[in-house]
Amino acid sequence: MRGLKPGTILVLDDLHDADTPEFRAVLSVMFRELPDTVRCICVSRTLPHDELGDLVLKGQVAVIDRSALEFSTSEARDFVKLRSKNGAVPVDVEAARGWAIGLVLLADQGSAVGPDETSGAAAGGQNALSDVLGRHFFLSLPAADQDMLLKLNLLPEISTELADVMIGSGEAGKLLDRLYQRQLLVTRTENSRDVFHLHDLLRDFLDRRFAQRVTAEDQKSLKQRAAKVLADAGRYDEAIHLALQAEDWDQASGLMLSWAEAVLAQGHRTTFIEWVGRLPEAFMNGWHFYWLGVAHMPNDAAAEHWLWKAWHAFGEADDQRGLCLTVSRAVLVKTDSWRTYEGLSTWTRRAFEILERGLPELPSEEAMLVRIGMVRALNFGDDYYRNSPAGQALETELLERLTRNPEHDPSGLRLLASETLIEHSVSVMRADLFTKAVDSIVEDLTDKEVLPWVLGMWLVEFGAKSGRYFPYKRRGFPYPSAEAALREAIAIGERESLKGVEFGGLYHLQMQMKFRNDFAELDQVVERLAEIADSRFSTQVAIVANCYAALHARQGDFAAAYEDCERFMAASEAANEPMVERWAHCITKFQVLLADRKPREAAALLNDLLPRLDGGARKRTQICILAADALESLWDQGPRYGDRLKVFMEALRDIAWPMVLLNVPELLAELLGDALERGIEPKLCRSLIRERRLDAPQRRPTAWPWPLKVHVLGGFRLELDGNPLNLGAKPPTKALDILRVLAISKDNTCSLETLQDWLWPDLDGDQARAACEQALHRLRKLLGRIDLIVQREGKLRLASDKVWVDLADWDARLKSVTTANGEAAGLRPEAEALFLAFPGPLFLHERASFWSLAAAEKVRRDLIDLALRIGQRLETTGQEARSVYLRALDLYPDAGPVCKALIRERLSRRDFEGAADDYARYERALRAAGEAAPAAEIRALVEPYLVRHTR
Repeated sequence: MRGLKPGTILVLDDLHDADTPEFRAVLSVMFRELPDTVRCICVSRTLPHDELGDLVLKGQVAVIDRSALEFSTSEARDFVKLRSKNGAVPVDVEAARGWAIGLVLLADQGSAVGPDETSGAAAGGQNALSDVLGRHFFLSLPAADQDMLLKLNLLPEISTELADVMIGSGEAGKLLDRLYQRQLLVTRTENSRDVFHLHDLLRDFLDRRFAQRVTAEDQKSLKQRAAKVLADAGRYDEAIHLALQAEDWDQASGLMLSWAEAVLAQGHRTTFIEWVGRLPEAFMNGWHFYWLGVAHMPNDAAAEHWLWKAWHAFGEADDQRGLCLTVSRAVLVKTDSWRTYEGLSTWTRRAFEILERGLPELPSEEAMLVRIGMVRALNFGDDYYRNSPAGQALETELLERLTRNPEHDPSGLRLLASETLIEHSVSVMRADLFTKAVDSIVEDLTDKEVLPWVLGMWLVEFGAKSGRYFPYKRRGFPYPSAEAALREAIAIGERESLKGVEFGGLYHLQMQMKFRNDFAELDQVVERLAEIADSRFSTQVAIVANCYAALHARQGDFAAAYEDCERFMAASEAANEPMVERWAHCITKFQVLLADRKPREAAALLNDLLPRLDGGARKRTQICILAADALESLWDQGPRYGDRLKVFMEALRDIAWPMVLLNVPELLAELLGDALERGIEPKLCRSLIRERRLDAPQRRPTAWPWPLKVHVLGGFRLELDGNPLNLGAKPPTKALDILRVLAISKDNTCSLETLQDWLWPDLDGDQARAACEQALHRLRKLLGRIDLIVQREGKLRLASDKVWVDLADWDARLKSVTTANGEAAGLRPEAEALFLAFPGPLFLHERASFWSLAAAEKVRRDLIDLALRIGQRLETTGQEARSVYLRALDLYPDAGPVCKALIRERLSRRDFEGAADDYARYERALRAAGEAAPAAEIRALVEPYLVRHTR
């Protein structure tokens, strides 16, 4: 070797022909002694043997095997094109599947590759190439090896152990290893040296050879044997496939039932349905029907069909275990249905009958499943849940098992239990039960083995109940809000084509939108609901109509809203929905009536419903009736409004139901605003306003929990979130002046240009603009929020939904208690209370700015006018008006009209000395203000008495 020229390449071809231990030993020595200047290439149909194993592991010998030698499709086309004798004839290179010898045959002979003369296939048929390749290898093997290969081909993936069991000797594994070493269309899996794969070309050939050369009876026998071998190895899917091919219905049936639960738990519903579909019904029993029902659970119509057959089959066989499981599954699938509740009452009655007889002893997981179904049946039963002993016992057993998990139940089953208890917690209004039901399954939510249907339905139930009844927060919980859980359910439904999950998520999402008073996307969500709803399913029809009723009522289209109500009530009746589901539709119609200002009819609707309700639904219905009573008194201005409002608020406090009046948040805001003004349950009112994100009523009550309150009457001060805002020792004057200007401007809005001219008159445009921006930044920093002051289209304004100004409140209240003609007779009874509550002049104790003079004068004029009108009314009715005039003069001592009215009132009572005293005080006030002497007409009133008073 050392005598060879540097760079020499030595090629040893067809090494498989010299495959003896002696030659391999010589080859091993040669490779180890090979000089660095020489390279050696070995071409063989076998892979390196043990003699070269260490060199391969060390990387000193590189192995280029089938994976590298196999032609890609594009490479195959190029190869055939270059080699083909007739390039115009199209050749299907896919038939060779990358195998070099197949491509050579295709290139040389094209579509005329001849078939095996014994195969019966026509020349040029689609199996011709695999016949040629099969013969090339297969017929070169001994007859015994050929027979073994035909049998082993029945196994999809062949391990050495399975091969030996299939053949009944240890020769099968040795054959596969020999064929692999020779690279004869046999490969190994990368992660296991004991598992072999036959090339597709070889399998095609062996399949046809098996069909042609083996009798039908022997074929069936061999497939039965292969099915048993695979089943014993735990490869049930392949075993069932072969048993069905062999028409061994007994074996196929038994295997299906043995593996049904595991197959369905892995999400292979379609596979199981296809298996049973190939089984003659004569070989099916109640358990086949039961598992078909379970496989069809996302489609409740199909599921109920099979569960119904299972129920009757189990009944005929007196199989109590089967009956319990069937009724539990049926209740679960019907109550999770968004199609129809028709037939649910039959299943719940069956559940009650089983409970009365007593549950049989069941395996652990089945016992849990049955209890889940039975608790669900109690929630949806015709008689509704009545705190029965059976119900309490089931609840206790199920909760204990869920929280303790002594049997280490699978996550999917635990989520079903949690979903049922979540629903049950609302029926019995127990927040503690809800919390335990959720806390117990936090880890199960991340289990990848949980079926999408099960997780999706749990998310819908959790999102619905957490958002409406029992808000849930926990560190590390994967869903930060009820809405997040619902949106994830919708995503699962879209991704997995689970329309029931998506529909449920969308329905409860629109409920959450209403709960947080966000109607911006509501119409889009309702449209999507309508889009995916099936008009054949009465429950879905009812749900969509329910949503449209709320939407149309909000838009003021009550004709359409009442049509929607008729539609969902008819659909609910057609679906034979249980009362627990019909209740939601009745509440929607109740709210449509309230929105249309028909509180008496709304209350009557629910009063008729009360006798059919129990538990939490009854209490919530009573709350709604109390709300209607209070609104009726409010709108009729009845004297009992305050009492009815108090009764409503106290009942709402006791039941803690934040979803009350969900579709009409503005009506709830009216009631809460009035309750705050009267000091009724203020803590509850503020909590509901915050939780429901309610907008203030149109009359903007003072007691509403405004984020910012601006007081400019009687002195300037601020309240932030109900607490006085400390402006510090050196408050930012210009920043606060911006707030002052906005507070006294019309609609609390002022253009930036005007603001800059008023507050920075000595600066030019750019300087004033920069100063204004800096002051605005300081103001927002002082307030701690940027959304209280809105800047848009060159204007600044106070956010009307977040900021209350006492001046605007005073103006609004003044308009509400007076009439346009200015007559005293037009004053409402509340006028005197408003007058007495007046805080004081605008920006009291502050130096007046030119931009505030007009507003200050208007406040002064309005207060004086109100005082005069109140005094006139009191005098007309013979009551004493002096205190009103004196209070007005305390606020504005130089108010001439008030002084004149006061003096006249004194004189009318012949209190001449008092009249003179009032005039003297008025003179002093004018001098203090630096104004001229009193008007002549006022002096004329007391002139005759001044000298006497002086004496």
